[in-house]
Amino acid sequence: MSSYNDPFRVRVPRTRTIRRPQRSGSLPIGLIAVGVIVVGLLVWAGIAIYGAYSTVHKETATVCSKESVPTGSGSSSGHEYRVYTDKGTFKVTDHIVNGFRTTSADTYGHLQNNTTYQITYYGWRNGFMSMFPNILDAKRLPDNQQQPHACDGS
Repeated sequence: MSSYNDPFRVRVPRTRTIRRPQRSGSLPIGLIAVGVIVVGLLVWAGIAIYGAYSTVHKETATVCSKESVPTGSGSSSGHEYRVYTDKGTFKVTDHIVNGFRTTSADTYGHLQNNTTYQITYYGWRNGFMSMFPNILDAKRLPDNQQQPHACDGS
């Protein structure tokens, strides 16, 4: 075999392949911390909502006025029955929390202005989200327990 040396042939030196150490699949600590915070906030919100909607309250209140307020717009428009009392504003809606009810219109229709009731409700007032406690039941108090002037502001 004859060795032929080509003067125009350029020899390229071989390069080394640098191998990086492989990660073991761990996530950065910052990402884990953000995940823990998000999960914690979701759990806290769930507990707060569950507590508000599963706890039933009773209040003696005099109905000052009531109205049907339009909600939404377009195809998602509707209404909400609101009841204004000397103890705050309530709503009367159908619900599946604390028993299934589809008779909110009847409950709303039986409430009379300047009449005192024992109101059973759940929920809380949240002005930012325009949320009101929901009346589950309203029982009219006897005539000797009525407070017709409770809404006069005196």
